[in-house]
Amino acid sequence: MSDFDELFSSDPLEQENQEFLDSDLAKLQKVGTTVYREVWTEFYKWEPDYCQQRIDSLADDESAAWVVTTKLSEMIDHNEPQVLDNEMDMDSPSCVFARANPDGTFTESRIPLEEIFVEYFEPHPNYESCLPTNKSFACGRGSFNLPFIPYEDEPEFDVKEFLKGIDSFHWESDHEDPDIQLIDLETARRMHYVYDISLADIDRSKILPRLRESDTFGLLWEASQRDLIHWPGAAFNEHEELPTSYAPASDDLRGRLNSILPIFCPNLNCMQAKCPTHECLYPVYDAEKPKVTSISMLLSEGDPCGEECFRYHVDDSYADTVNWEGPDSDILAVILATTADLFPCLLAILCHKPCREVFVMRSRLFPDHRIQDVVDEPIERLRKKKFFSKPRFFNCREAFVTKVTTQRMQQNWAARMSIHMSQFRRAIIKDHATVDRVIAMRILCIVRVIVGATLAASVDGKGARVIEERSLAKRTPANA
Repeated sequence: MSDFDELFSSDPLEQENQEFLDSDLAKLQKVGTTVYREVWTEFYKWEPDYCQQRIDSLADDESAAWVVTTKLSEMIDHNEPQVLDNEMDMDSPSCVFARANPDGTFTESRIPLEEIFVEYFEPHPNYESCLPTNKSFACGRGSFNLPFIPYEDEPEFDVKEFLKGIDSFHWESDHEDPDIQLIDLETARRMHYVYDISLADIDRSKILPRLRESDTFGLLWEASQRDLIHWPGAAFNEHEELPTSYAPASDDLRGRLNSILPIFCPNLNCMQAKCPTHECLYPVYDAEKPKVTSISMLLSEGDPCGEECFRYHVDDSYADTVNWEGPDSDILAVILATTADLFPCLLAILCHKPCREVFVMRSRLFPDHRIQDVVDEPIERLRKKKFFSKPRFFNCREAFVTKVTTQRMQQNWAARMSIHMSQFRRAIIKDHATVDRVIAMRILCIVRVIVGATLAASVDGKGARVIEERSLAKRTPANA
């Protein structure tokens, strides 16, 4: 399961349709087992005779060997060496090219050669390879499956030291039987075309290996990288072959992101595919957990984006009328998976939907109680560290800056609360729970201002006391 699926895994569907899904899965597994047994029997009924025929075809054919020997003897010029030397002009180097015709005759032609004299040059020192690229790639030696031992015949190469970082050897691992791959492909083809089972349901049955994990992995991709044997069991019907190419649909935003992001460099100024330069600076986007609740968005500063902005419509009666289905909801979920805290005003532009509808759908995807569980723990640690840790020293400058900052915070919070209350007076609020939350947020803001002012006064007093003690110490003689 990808990060996107884990982030938006919805439990109501599993709770309501679990029995139906279990029964459907049992039917899929029964059909898959039956088809797999049929294909297995047909394949191993045909394979022994086919292998015997291929082995017999490798036997020597005396008549064919006699014909080849006769043709070679006809190609040999039986003239004396002296005659051949007289016919050749040694001043102009050339070579003779003989072409064999279908009727058994030969056509000879003389090709002149150009002499090139090259001066002696020192050979290059020994090196492993020369990479045909304008960049260097750092290939670290980690734990991996070693396909072969390099420089095994070199006496100066320390094989034991090289093998210390190797996890396993390729020749010791279990190799995949190519016959089993043919059986798996034919089973998947019959289940898809004969029984009309989708490729996703075939993967869900877990009878066969994954058909398609991505654009570079899966049974279909691996089968496209080899030459398949056309055995009679795979030609009993005239159904087309399974699709070997894989490209996400134009409306599959999630699939397109998963296939494109690992390839293209996230740096906008770089056009290099699989760029190793900016890989560490700009990592591939991962699923992001939200940190901003819906109430925080309602209380945030900002001008409405239009008449249908979410700042004008905060009642729950409107939320009951919003219902997205199909690709619209999936597009919003994919965008929120990469940028979970993007405001509805910007999401509305990306989704081509009204701002207030986007706000309602985001509230359903990210309920406030889920976001609160994620945010509470770091805030609690920060609060304890800020308010209960003893500072190492105080000075007058820090006390003055803290006091001025606190006064500015008071002014900003007062202005912000007046803006919030004016917006809520214009809005239509019908839900009493929303009103209670607004009042609670306002009380919380007032408490923060009071705590900040108290800390500023404490810091100011301690700073002045420290300065007074230092000045008194300077006036007191050292030998007193």
